[in-house]
Amino acid sequence: MLALVVVAITVGAAPYELPGTLTLPDGAGPFPAVVLVHGSGPNDRDETVGRTKLFADLATGLAAHGIASLRYDKRTYVYGDRLTNDITLDDEVIVDAVAAVQLLEARADIARVVVVGHSLGGMLAPEIA
Repeated sequence: MLALVVVAITVGAAPYELPGTLTLPDGAGPFPAVVLVHGSGPNDRDETVGRTKLFADLATGLAAHGIASLRYDKRTYVYGDRLTNDITLDDEVIVDAVAAVQLLEARADIARVVVVGHSLGGMLAPEIA
């Protein structure tokens, strides 16, 4: 059975704090880590589509190979009712992804951080990194 550690974590700051999950391999670390960045739309931390939970599956697979990962609910998923049509890519994706990178960089159990994005998140990954 795969040994991993799952930690509830908060990404970002008020007024847009986002619940997230840090998945760590079992052991002392420090570990390399991946920030998983969503595609467009209001996505949960698992990038759920139907019964598929792409980011949750990736987190488990990464941990099995000694790599930590951070995934979090997207701002448009948690606060969609507060946002207006004037939302920018910075507001929708970049600000929160950069906060996730900084959160991991501040942890002693993380050695380095890589940004991996799906769809829109993949297109913006170079800017986030």
